[in-house]
Amino acid sequence: FRSFYVVMGDFHLFTNSSTIARRFILASRGEGSLGGSEEFRYARTTMPLTRDDTVFIYFPRHFFQQLLTPEHQIELYRRSQIVTEMQLTQLARGAAANEGFPDAPLEYLVGNGFLPVSFGQRPQGSTVRFDADGWIDSVRGRHGFFLPVADMELTGVTPTEAAWFAGKTQFFVESVRQLDPMMIGLRRFASERTGEENVEQIVFDAHLAPFGQKEYGWLNTMLGPPLKQYIVGADNDILRLQVSMQRDQGDQPGQVYQLFGAIRDELAPDVDLQPGSWLDIWRTLKQVPGYIGTTPPAGTIDWMPRLGGAPDQSGYTHSRLLGLWRLQFGDFSVLAFDPSRLEPLRGQLRVVPAERAAQVRLSVADLAKSDLGNWVNVVNYRRAWQTSIANARLLNALIEQFGIEPGQAREFAEALLDVRLVCALGGEYELVGGPQRPVWISTAWPSFSQPQMPGGYAAPLLAWFRGLEMELNRVDNHYEIHGLLRVRRTSETALLPIPGMDLLKGFGDLLPGFGAKN
Repeated sequence: FRSFYVVMGDFHLFTNSSTIARRFILASRGEGSLGGSEEFRYARTTMPLTRDDTVFIYFPRHFFQQLLTPEHQIELYRRSQIVTEMQLTQLARGAAANEGFPDAPLEYLVGNGFLPVSFGQRPQGSTVRFDADGWIDSVRGRHGFFLPVADMELTGVTPTEAAWFAGKTQFFVESVRQLDPMMIGLRRFASERTGEENVEQIVFDAHLAPFGQKEYGWLNTMLGPPLKQYIVGADNDILRLQVSMQRDQGDQPGQVYQLFGAIRDELAPDVDLQPGSWLDIWRTLKQVPGYIGTTPPAGTIDWMPRLGGAPDQSGYTHSRLLGLWRLQFGDFSVLAFDPSRLEPLRGQLRVVPAERAAQVRLSVADLAKSDLGNWVNVVNYRRAWQTSIANARLLNALIEQFGIEPGQAREFAEALLDVRLVCALGGEYELVGGPQRPVWISTAWPSFSQPQMPGGYAAPLLAWFRGLEMELNRVDNHYEIHGLLRVRRTSETALLPIPGMDLLKGFGDLLPGFGAKN
């Protein structure tokens, strides 16, 4: 562990970076202080102290500029190469052992085709070795505890690195045309709603400038102006999304319309638990009791097969290929997979004034109390099962392809990827006998032939999520977001739990009481 503890007056700093420690001392002396920058002081006029934010997060322009420097980017490139070489070496040794050459040295692996001839040639002359505690780089330290990037000195680059960074630079120039500061403010307080004594409300405001303006430029051209109106949908809508849009007309102002969609609080059909393909995902989406539409009709869906034709006397058109129905009435054009979800909208859809103008509005009610709760549980359970299966497939592939001893496959995989394999269903991975060799499975897997979701299973989202309301506006080159998130507290008195210190590897042993449950 490389740790620095610095005290300057009433302020204490604990860090693993000597660069941060030095900057902390300099800032305390007024040299490069964040509070002295005009940019930060302007940010505080936008989100002042009088807001009484529980949490204020600020990313200055210099923070993003530093991420794009050659010192930072090339060091990240080198680390990626080093970690890849560590993993390839481990796999090569497994392959060699499977062919009767256990504990083969690096020279043997390179000379016998398990690794390329140029393998291991890196700038700075660093070398890697493997011991009982894992991989170690002679310059950066142990894998998982590398020196912070800011503490690495870049004294020279190779032609390959120079060409790589030139390509990155071109990407930055084309995609990241302007770097703006970002700020986020969070306020939290107990809900005042009746029956929500154990619910906490988090009000959040954010000013964000996304990277990759070139890739997301199409979104900016499609977003319409902020509208001080919103669409009232069906009485039992549990999720609503509304977006101000405009059709691209080149240099001329395009037609402005509202795109809206909703999911209704209705009992969804039973969903097959069996993990499947993307086609099964499409079938699942078709089962969602929702609809999507525009007002006024903008012609954006006329290209869909059979939906752009003339409607019948009731206002309907139907695409057998897509299984979609379209209803047109008044200033509304609405789509759904089930026509029974469209007919009630005739007397329910209407445009009403809004308190604030916005380009995007999103509202989600409490899913745990909805009829859709079981559908959410089923979809989440199936996804968690697929994730659990993927981990087991990795372990069994290592046994089959690299000849890893079945009982050592999990340890090998976790060391290779520097992770801990966890069953997303909450079970434990174990070896069971197979017709030819043992295989890895999870104790939480249901029957593949007739899968059943365990009684009382609840998706993690439903345990804490109690509702969301959000508005978004694009201002110049950044987005302003305002919202309210409702979350269930773990108890009547406790605030939301703090993330465990297990995120910092090894600190659970050094700091008693800071484990995964604290």
